[in-house]
Amino acid sequence: MHKYCLFNGEIKDASQPVFQVNDLAILRGYGIFDFMPIKNSIPLFFEDYWNRFKNSAQITGLQLNFSKGEFEQQIKTLIEKNDIGDGFCRVILTGGYSSNGFAPDGTPNCVVTTLSSFGYALSDYTEGIKLLTLQYTRENPRVKSLNYSTVLMQQERLKKEGAEDVLYLNQNKVISESSRANFFIFSADKILLTPDSDILPGITRKYVLEVAKEKGMTVKVEDFNLEKVKKARAAFLTSTTKNIMPIVRIDDFDINDGIIDPVIKELQEGLKERINRYIAGK
Repeated sequence: MHKYCLFNGEIKDASQPVFQVNDLAILRGYGIFDFMPIKNSIPLFFEDYWNRFKNSAQITGLQLNFSKGEFEQQIKTLIEKNDIGDGFCRVILTGGYSSNGFAPDGTPNCVVTTLSSFGYALSDYTEGIKLLTLQYTRENPRVKSLNYSTVLMQQERLKKEGAEDVLYLNQNKVISESSRANFFIFSADKILLTPDSDILPGITRKYVLEVAKEKGMTVKVEDFNLEKVKKARAAFLTSTTKNIMPIVRIDDFDINDGIIDPVIKELQEGLKERINRYIAGK
């Protein structure tokens, strides 16, 4: 994390406390967040991240005390203050302070921090990763809630099995997403598929779908089960921090015999082009 942060729009020393202990994010886990990439000192796809953050706030019943323009300028000021070229920006909106530990006394608190990198190993992209299935559906799938307790309680299992993350299945064994990313497969009949229900509307997911269509791929946004994944030519995750990360194993079965299909590289290159196009337009 960098030296400076934003707290309710004001630049603060990130090494110093900013919250009081009676914030509902601490007392009740009431709050939301978002995570935005920074490229060439530009908040990448800012409009998309702002819209998702605003939507999370509305669903959760949290009030935003700043406009889109004000917020964008605040983030740009923080980027300049921390002298960031490439990195990430974490935005947290809490439930605010509460004198009785349950009902908020006033307005939410907003804190913004930045960091330089989110280091995944090169081998995660060249050799692929493993996921473990877990039956679970988030309470508000379209909200980036602060509550990650379910996956955090899986850390020992993930480490023991050498897995990067969990893959959520609902009660009918239909796939939704991982704890921190959207899920895709390239089916045996060469159709790019991503789940439709009980998922976070990922920004990277959105642009990967657009890239795939530009490249003439057949794309379907629909729900599917694990049996379809077992027959897939490729599987991968998409997220702000991962971009496009190949999956070669889920539980005890390999995807495409552990071989990463060339379609993943094609989409990775297309996403990079889309990012460069956005930056060039700023």
